Amino acid sequence: SDVCSFRSRVSQLVSVSVPHPNAMRQALALRAEQYAASAYAQRMQQPGTRALFRPWMMGWHGNRRALPLFLAADLGTDDAAITGFYQLNYPREPFACDDALPPVLCPTMVIHGSRDTALLTSSHAENQRWVHQPITFHLLDAGHFVHQERPDEVNQLIGAWLT
Repeated sequence: SDVCSFRSRVSQLVSVSVPHPNAMRQALALRAEQYAASAYAQRMQQPGTRALFRPWMMGWHGNRRALPLFLAADLGTDDAAITGFYQLNYPREPFACDDALPPVLCPTMVIHGSRDTALLTSSHAENQRWVHQPITFHLLDAGHFVHQERPDEVNQLIGAWLT
């Protein structure tokens, strides 16, 4: 939604895994499989979710080199910050589209992991409804953290697209 707020300053947009906010709301409202896949995010919006965060975070990313960074970040993360992130960035029921959210007016590239079990590929199906320029979509063999699992390929795609 920040892109929509500052759209006069954005000439190209790259989205890694995340669909347009209204496309996500629609996927949550209409697709039972996305609703089920997003159960973790619904739980993470509740106070006291710290115990859920550590095993979820450590078990999902799959990048052993990143583990020390995650552990260090975990030590410095406030419980309220975890809950606040999900409250601010993830839709809550009822999943109605936000008509006040202006469309994205710049060319957009989406990079998504084909094995993402949290944000399903199908959640991008309605992106074009709210992005009024061409969307370039790359589906890579990766999970939710496609940028960690395939960093060289993601960086190459972004670099080539932005130049």
